[in-house]
Amino acid sequence: MNLEEKFNILVNKMKTGHYEEVIFETNYLIKKFPKQEALYNLLALTYQAKGEYDKSIDLLSDALKRSKDNTNFLNNIGLGYYKKKDYIKAEDYFNRVLKINPRFINTINNLAGLYDEINNSEECEKLYLKALSINENVLETNFNYACFLKNSGKYEDAEKYFHKTLNINKNFTKADKNLSTLKKYNKNDEYITLLEEKIKNKNLHKLEIKELAFALGKIYEDTGEYEKSYKQIKRANEIKKEFTKFNIDNEIKFFEKIKEFQKKLKSNKFLENTNKKKMIFVLGMPRTGTSLVEQILSSHDKVYGAGELPLLDTYLKNIINNYNEISNLEEVLTKYRESYLDIIKKNDKTGYYNR
Repeated sequence: MNLEEKFNILVNKMKTGHYEEVIFETNYLIKKFPKQEALYNLLALTYQAKGEYDKSIDLLSDALKRSKDNTNFLNNIGLGYYKKKDYIKAEDYFNRVLKINPRFINTINNLAGLYDEINNSEECEKLYLKALSINENVLETNFNYACFLKNSGKYEDAEKYFHKTLNINKNFTKADKNLSTLKKYNKNDEYITLLEEKIKNKNLHKLEIKELAFALGKIYEDTGEYEKSYKQIKRANEIKKEFTKFNIDNEIKFFEKIKEFQKKLKSNKFLENTNKKKMIFVLGMPRTGTSLVEQILSSHDKVYGAGELPLLDTYLKNIINNYNEISNLEEVLTKYRESYLDIIKKNDKTGYYNR
C-alpha cells in the first residue's frame, strides 16, 4: 500500500471518529515522511476534531517555521483559533492566507463562517458570494451559504442552494434535513418518495441516515402521518445518542464545579465592572422569546444589539473545568472580558459602542 492509499484510509477513519487510531498512525507516518505537509494538516485537524485545539495550533506553528507562507498551515491554525472562539487571532490568520492567495476558497469559507458566528452578516455574505464567483461547484460553499440564507429568513434562496449542494453530492444528507424545515409538505410531494428511497441506501453512513430520518420525521408530521413520524425521529435520536455518548455523571460533576467556582468568585474584587457602557444580557430557555426581546431593545437608536455571541459559554467552560490549575484567575478573566468586548466593538456598525 502506497502513502496516498494510507492517507485516504486515515482521512476516512477521521471522518468516522476513529481519532486515536489516526493520531497514532499519522505520527508514525510523519516520522517516516517528515516532508509530507498533508500529514501535518491531517494530524492537526484530528486534534481539532477531538477538541484539542492547542495541540493542533502548536503542531502547525512548529511546522510553519519550516514553511512560513504555507497557506494550509496558516488556514488550519486559524481554524484552531476559530474553534477555540478566539476570533481575533483566527481572523488574523485567515487574512494572512488571503494576502498570499486571495482565491483560497477554504479560507474564504472559514472567514465567512467566523463573521456569521459573530453576527457580521454583511461581510459574511460578501465572502460566500466571492467564493461562489471563484468556483460555484464547491459543496461546502453552497451548503454554508444555504444555511446562512436560511438563518436570514431567505427561504427560497436557501432552498436553491441546498438543492445545488445535493446536485454536487446527492448523499450529503445534511442538506436534506435542512430542506425538510423550509416549508410544510403534503403527501403528494415527490421529494418524500426521493427521501424514502434514499434512506434505504445501505452504503450510507449511520450519521447520514440520521439526517434523513430527522428529515422524514418532520415531513411525516407535516402530512399527519404521526406514527411514521415518531418511528423516524426515534431512529434518528438513537443514532445521535450512539455517537454523542452523553453521560449524565459528567453533567453532574460540571454543575458541582460551577458551584465551587462561584464561591471562589465572590471573594474577588476584580469582578467589579469598570466598563462605562451598560451591558444587558437577555437570558432564557430556548424558544421563550429572548431573541425577540433583544431585537426590541436594539431597535432603540442608543442601543447596539450584538445578537447571540457563542463566546461566554466556551470561555466559562474552559475556566470552570480548569480553574484549580489557573495561577492567575484575574488575568485570564480579564483577557476573556476584553476579547468579548473587542468582538462587540468591532461589529458595532451603528458606532454607538465607540461613542
